[in-house]
Amino acid sequence: MSRMHALVIGESLIDVIEGNEHWGGSPMNTAIALARLERHTRFATCFGDDERGHQIREQLRAEDVHLANDPLTKEPTSTAIATVAPDGSATYEIDLNWQPHHIDPRVLETTAVLHIGSIAALLGPGCDLVENTAKALQGKAWISYDLNLRPNLTGCGIDVVNRVERLAALSTLVKASDQDLKALYPHQEIEAAAQHLLRLGPKAVVVTRGPKGSTWYGQRFTVPIAAPPVQVVDSIAAGDTFSAALIDALWDMHIFEAPRPLTFPEVERVLTHATKAANITVTREGADPPRRSEMTD
Repeated sequence: MSRMHALVIGESLIDVIEGNEHWGGSPMNTAIALARLERHTRFATCFGDDERGHQIREQLRAEDVHLANDPLTKEPTSTAIATVAPDGSATYEIDLNWQPHHIDPRVLETTAVLHIGSIAALLGPGCDLVENTAKALQGKAWISYDLNLRPNLTGCGIDVVNRVERLAALSTLVKASDQDLKALYPHQEIEAAAQHLLRLGPKAVVVTRGPKGSTWYGQRFTVPIAAPPVQVVDSIAAGDTFSAALIDALWDMHIFEAPRPLTFPEVERVLTHATKAANITVTREGADPPRRSEMTD
């Protein structure tokens, strides 16, 4: 276990899209996207000892994502019934069990980057494992936090805002969609909300705006980038893929082993890489992030 790896913590579930079942869950999507980009990836999650849980385990094995804990719980495997709108956007009706077992401590010793976020970061009892792991790795590993809020499940009250802000303060890089920030800070403009999160301590906050592109708000400068137009099938896992590709691009720059400020052109390359990966994902049905070979064509 000496090889440095990415550790992802969070929910895994089965997406039900127009009656068809696909593996999913934001953190699982990110873990698989990282593995497809040929990053050694470990995943702490939970699922039931049932047919859907077996499907998730087999998918993780097939994608070369290694489990970082015992995932089995007594509850059924979580599900998300997705409804896809004509523009490709998706809404979800989620039935989630988030009661993960502890993570093997040896995994933390070889973690180069920790990725957290989505429902698992906010829903008890497992949210405490997420926060405590981030605390244990702060200053020892790069910490990536994707808000990916689901207000219909967790709400956006003061307790949620406080936990989001605690996690942002523990993180190196925070990613949020414009919709996340509108839900979290309904009385603030997007840029003001991003700057507020940045002041909590991360090195950068990246805000995605769907087809309008994304913006990197850093301690030294702000970098906007446009998103080339594509034919969208659905938006499932687009943000999760974007998160994985951010990590992938930074890994190529050796930022995790030798932290340093990024230059403006380097930030542009990071955002361009993440945008390309997300654009590939939205042209395909369900959670289907690209492989490294697709990113280098």
